[in-house]
Amino acid sequence: MLQNKEEPIILCIETSGSSCSVAIGKGEKLLSQSIEHERNKAADMLPVLIESALDKAGVKMNMLQAIAVSGGPGSYTGLRIGIATAKGIAYAIGIPLIHIETFMAMKNQFLEKNGKQYDLYIPMMDARRMDAFYSAIDNEDRFVFSPRCETIDENSFKNFSDNYEKIVIIGKGLDRFKDIIQYPNIDIDFDIDVEAKAMVLLAYEKWKASKTENLAYFEPKYYKAVHLSKKNA
Repeated sequence: MLQNKEEPIILCIETSGSSCSVAIGKGEKLLSQSIEHERNKAADMLPVLIESALDKAGVKMNMLQAIAVSGGPGSYTGLRIGIATAKGIAYAIGIPLIHIETFMAMKNQFLEKNGKQYDLYIPMMDARRMDAFYSAIDNEDRFVFSPRCETIDENSFKNFSDNYEKIVIIGKGLDRFKDIIQYPNIDIDFDIDVEAKAMVLLAYEKWKASKTENLAYFEPKYYKAVHLSKKNA
């Protein structure tokens, strides 16, 4: 195990969604969070947010014992910037890198806000047009449907509706899908944007279990072919 007598201080970076955020955790406790809600600001704001979160927590960079980063799916550019920054810090100060599944953090974000328990949680993220990234997580934190990108239609969630009693679909900025997701046992909350604070407990659990990444080989999980243009997602 990586753990010492004291709880580890872990820097968490989240750049997969519509906002960019950084949190500092000590064990399972959140010490601070800094966030930028304006889209496509990760490149400019991430260093500022890291410095702000460290200052608010009273933590120096050399006190960190690990760094956690959201690994996807999500914004191609955001993921690339977040992971490159996390790997750079981890390499520079010699600490392990922890990968956090974006959708697992989104589920935690929903539970913190809502608190209502469901049999199945379906996190979704915008993939443009009528496409979306999504997965399904049960109430024991198991992926029963692995993350992927698909075109959403009226039958996309029928199998879930037939096999689970209480379901919630969560995400941000996905209102265009509301009219085609019509199931009596599926609730919708499209006001959930994942933030770094939702990564703190997940990062601590992975740290205790020594689940860290190889700095040389770890890459984002895009779950969608990347089409480069002058302005990426």
